[in-house]
Amino acid sequence: MTHRHLVRLALVVGLVAAMAGRAEAQEYGVKGGIQLTDIAWGDQILLETPWGWGLTGGMFFRFWPAKALSLQTEALVTQLVIDFSSEGSDAKNTLTNLQVPVLLRYTVVSGESLKVRALGGGAMDFVLLARESVGDESLDIRQTVAPWSASLVAAGEVEWRRWVFDVRYLFGLTDIYHQEVAEIIPAKQRSLQVTAGWRF
Repeated sequence: MTHRHLVRLALVVGLVAAMAGRAEAQEYGVKGGIQLTDIAWGDQILLETPWGWGLTGGMFFRFWPAKALSLQTEALVTQLVIDFSSEGSDAKNTLTNLQVPVLLRYTVVSGESLKVRALGGGAMDFVLLARESVGDESLDIRQTVAPWSASLVAAGEVEWRRWVFDVRYLFGLTDIYHQEVAEIIPAKQRSLQVTAGWRF
């Protein structure tokens, strides 16, 4: 990461830490699953790419800054995969990102052992690795992708005892590729994450 990206990440972490310092209670856990990614190409781009699937996993943290307000932030490593096979190519771009979602949580059902919640907020993705695979060859394409991106997040969560199951949709707001590339081929992520986790 460059200095600017580290500063952005530090600001996000600092904000969460400040809220955690005033929290009445805290929880944390681990989670893992899959990320299915579709790409919204620009209106002038005639590209049809299938959903690409990758892995996602990491930790989540929950804070209660107020009685009626619950906040969840996460540190995830995710794979954003763009598959060009439907265009007659065996090329595939895989971005490995550090994803930092910050989500507000609202309890819909609160039972003794079962809880259902709606979550919403945003996420920042910071690119750790970017590779393009063509056949047996793999190339570094870090210079062609944007170093970070932002998304809106909507999610549903089911918690059974200490198990946590989460389905969420990420609506990309910024381009995946670097500005010079994005001017020619704009591309934003539309991703679906399905995860299972354990709350400690």
